[in-house]
Amino acid sequence: MGKSQLARAHASPRGAAILEASHLGRDALPPVEVDLVVLDHADADLPAAAALARAWLEDDSDLRVVVTSRQRLGIPNEHVVEVAPLDPEAAVELFLTTARAARPGYASAPEDAERVVRIVDLLDRLPLALRLAAARASLLQPADLLDRLHSPLEVLHDAAEPDRSLRALLDASFDRLPPDARTALAWLGTFDCPFDVAAAEAVAGHAPRGDGTPVLDLLQLLVERSLLARAEDAPSGGARFELLRVVRAYARAALATSEQAEAAAGAHGAWLADRATALASTLGGPRGPAAIRALKSLGGLTEALEHPERLPRDAAGRLDLAFDRLCQHRGSGTDHAFLLDGVLAAAGTPADPRLLAARARIDRRRGDVADALGRLPDSDLPAVRLERAACLAAADRIRDTATEAVELHRSLARRRDDPIVELNAAARAGQLLAARGKLEEVADLLDDALSATSTRVGPLPLVGCWLEAARVELLRGRGDRRRCAPAGPRPR
Repeated sequence: MGKSQLARAHASPRGAAILEASHLGRDALPPVEVDLVVLDHADADLPAAAALARAWLEDDSDLRVVVTSRQRLGIPNEHVVEVAPLDPEAAVELFLTTARAARPGYASAPEDAERVVRIVDLLDRLPLALRLAAARASLLQPADLLDRLHSPLEVLHDAAEPDRSLRALLDASFDRLPPDARTALAWLGTFDCPFDVAAAEAVAGHAPRGDGTPVLDLLQLLVERSLLARAEDAPSGGARFELLRVVRAYARAALATSEQAEAAAGAHGAWLADRATALASTLGGPRGPAAIRALKSLGGLTEALEHPERLPRDAAGRLDLAFDRLCQHRGSGTDHAFLLDGVLAAAGTPADPRLLAARARIDRRRGDVADALGRLPDSDLPAVRLERAACLAAADRIRDTATEAVELHRSLARRRDDPIVELNAAARAGQLLAARGKLEEVADLLDDALSATSTRVGPLPLVGCWLEAARVELLRGRGDRRRCAPAGPRPR
């Protein structure tokens, strides 16, 4: 149940007085012959409710006052009880009970069970939101309701009591915020995932602030007003925050009607690119699995790449390079060609050579080697050289081309600044040399690459090179287990 229902349920057995705070004046007297008073919806006029409760308590030390509000009163001896969203089972029960009161048998089909779970999840298991959504049962089946909840504020209102709509409640909370806090809330609506204080400062710090209030103070205010919620802490133990979905929808609507939408999207895109780039740089190391999980959960990544024109030019490119590296590690490097094409089109000319190399790799893996070679710019960047070598090796039309590919891969395999490039190049050069019978050269090349990189990366990136080394040993007919398992951490 919500905070009002919880307070009323607590008060009912004790014969307590239940008062609507908005209906009382600052000089109202407490009810007589009761030792418990419930002051409901105190945030309608918090200073007045605080003054009233304080005066009552000073006059009668035996009186207890239960106040429902989205923020604390700030008076002596106040004890705060936060009312969390319902647990999943209770949320489903509340939704179905309310819906079936209006439409018996609602959501009885087997396929509706999963839809109802998704509905209550989209509503953050908030009692009022669940009741307002269930009130639509007479009109909408679960599948239809689920589709419409992507714009929740258009669904979650009561036509008979407009003041009970979520939009009305959020309007009231928003209007009571100082101007800088309103702006900060709107800008924080750009986040699709939990964020820490540093992330909030990186985005909302670019928002115009008339009073110059520090972002840290604005975050604290939004938490105190129950507009910003604590999320699960980061693996490092740092605190993270998030906007509930209905609050995020409201914040985005507020931002869309302002003149700051483009600037906010740009600030969030720049942060997203910085975060994705930092995570992608660790994919080849011991923290690689954690980085993959973090990248997958980085909300807004694909959406940002689908609309690169909304991002700063350099941010779109860096974002796609990070996404490209994630695709390579997932083994799905050809599934984002349309995203990369959008980024390249938005970037104009000259394009980042690394982006062109990533796009060429997609063509090569699709078998379009000629197109891939045609995309590659004249650049000495390792990513471009590695892709050109791979394309030449894939073409393998004449011996000179194959020799050039081997030499390019061999030189890249001897780099000492990027272990992933070294390992990929060594494995590819080994394949080309093995096809020409030069097994001794292959063994030495792979051993060098594995020895140089095994302490700098986790086990996963070593697999390709390790398997190629094992294959070469079998081709040589040696079957030497010590040679088949190179030095360093063995892949599991």
